[in-house]
Amino acid sequence: MTNMQYNRELIKNIFYSNRDFDADMQLIVNICYLLNNGLLTFKKEKISTKEIFDDYSDDLIGGKILKADIDGGECRHLSLKLISKDYLAKQGITDIKIEYEFDGYIPDIISSNKKIIIECGDTNPDKIFNYFKNKNLEKVIIVTYPNIDDTDIYAYTFIPNEELSDFLVFKDKQEFINIKRIINRKK
Repeated sequence: MTNMQYNRELIKNIFYSNRDFDADMQLIVNICYLLNNGLLTFKKEKISTKEIFDDYSDDLIGGKILKADIDGGECRHLSLKLISKDYLAKQGITDIKIEYEFDGYIPDIISSNKKIIIECGDTNPDKIFNYFKNKNLEKVIIVTYPNIDDTDIYAYTFIPNEELSDFLVFKDKQEFINIKRIINRKK
C-alpha cells in the first residue's frame, strides 16, 4: 500500500480491530501524517486463516497448548501470538522473545536481535512513535483480530524510512520546549 493517501478509518481499524470505540484520534491522524509524507510505509499481508486461529483458540481453551508458554492475554490474543510466531518461523526467525521489555514497552513478540516487533490485536498507536525512535528497529507488525465474516488473518507491517527516528526525537523535543514555555508563562 504505497503512493496513496491514508485515511483515519483505515489506520484506526488496524490498531483497533477488536472494538469500535472512540480512540485517541490524534495519534491516528499523526500516523496518517507519517504515512502520507513518506516517513513510514506499510503493507498488508495475509499470514494465516481464521480456521487456524479458531483451532489455536480451541487448543488453548482445551489445555492442549499451555497458556503459560505464550505469556499474557486471553485466548484470542494468545492465538494471534501463536499465528505471529508461525509467521516469523516461516521467514526463518525463530529466536524470539514473548512479552519482553523494549524501550519502556512490553511488545507481544520481539525478535532477539530487536529488529522486529509484533503487536497482536488492539494496539496502542502511541507505540509506533516510541518504538521507531530506536534506529535499530526495522519493522513493527500489527496482527489484527479477524472480524466474524473474515476467513483470513492479516498482518500490517510498518517500516520506517531512515529519517523517521530523527523526526520523532525532534518532535518530542519541540513539544517539551513548548510545554516548558507554557509553564514558564504561568509563573
